[in-house]
Amino acid sequence: MRRFRGLPITSPSLTVLDIAGSESRDQFRAALNEARVQRLVTDATLTATLASHLRRAGAKVLRAELGRGLGHLVTHSEAEARCLELMIAHDLTPDEAQRQIGSFRVDFLYRKERLVVEVDGYRYHTSRDRFVSDRRRTADLMARGYEVFPVTWADLVDEPEVTMRRLQVTLDRRRAN
Repeated sequence: MRRFRGLPITSPSLTVLDIAGSESRDQFRAALNEARVQRLVTDATLTATLASHLRRAGAKVLRAELGRGLGHLVTHSEAEARCLELMIAHDLTPDEAQRQIGSFRVDFLYRKERLVVEVDGYRYHTSRDRFVSDRRRTADLMARGYEVFPVTWADLVDEPEVTMRRLQVTLDRRRAN
């Protein structure tokens, strides 16, 4: 058993397994994503934990989540997580998430299509500095041959089907060129 300052603790991967067995799917996925963002777990450590705890509550849920093969697609906000789930549900799974291109990090990338999906919430993009930074990022990406597909919180909540259709059309157009 692990201890911290004399107190018994569990490993991060065992904690994720326990959350898988006790919380809603959305809460579990948020906790798993955060553990990945903080680099507390990897798919390898989670798989090893599963192998040691086959009958533990949450094992089936965690096994299914690992089976999705999406551990490389980490998100940094609720809006990004919602967008990713929509893209997956519409068979539009991006190749990468949180990819560095030049001096900018992009939310999602379709490599072959050279298409970047940027999820922008009003709350974080209302200042003049942020507005200018976003326009410069878009111009830099365009100069590098990327197209930027913007997605807002309203797109995800008010018209998710329309937004995913637009993304599909944009991908189809990029693939045809």
